[in-house]
Amino acid sequence: MTTFFTSDLHFGCDGLIEATRPEFGSTEQHDDTLIDSINRVVGRNDRLVILGDFCYKKPGKYRQRLVCRHHFFILGNHDKEKQTRAVFGGNVWLAKMVKLKGGMVWCSHYPHCYWPQSHYGAYHAYGHLHNNTNHEEDMRMAAWDRRAMDVGVDHARLVLGEYRPFSEDEFFYALRLRKGHGLCERKKK
Repeated sequence: MTTFFTSDLHFGCDGLIEATRPEFGSTEQHDDTLIDSINRVVGRNDRLVILGDFCYKKPGKYRQRLVCRHHFFILGNHDKEKQTRAVFGGNVWLAKMVKLKGGMVWCSHYPHCYWPQSHYGAYHAYGHLHNNTNHEEDMRMAAWDRRAMDVGVDHARLVLGEYRPFSEDEFFYALRLRKGHGLCERKKK
């Protein structure tokens, strides 16, 4: 099982698509393209961590089109909690620490300068910024070498060339040179 990260899909959201993804001729074309890209890279038995802002309404309509069976859902500012829980069940959180072979990853829709276990090597995956370089630069100035990355589809479009999820290997590779928050050392006896 491979874990993939994505955020800010905004299925069915006409206003956002017109404002930030004008290359799509319609909301339906946008939604079909993003769903196809997810299904192309995320297999049935993989895990997809959705870090918020999944859709405008009716999450079940879009969830049923994803072939992946294993989901972790982190609520974003545009998600309706009751509807989301009805579709994704007990796998819905405000934030969650996920243990992967490459390390611990704090998953939140929102970017943080510091997060649980950040001083002990934990990573951070987030969305919300829509690849806004000004906000990203503010985050880097607050915590320069932080082990954190925007995993939203707008950032994926910039660095991967298409709107699709990041695999856990791509995530860890992108952050491989970052030292983190000055990893705390255990006191020697």
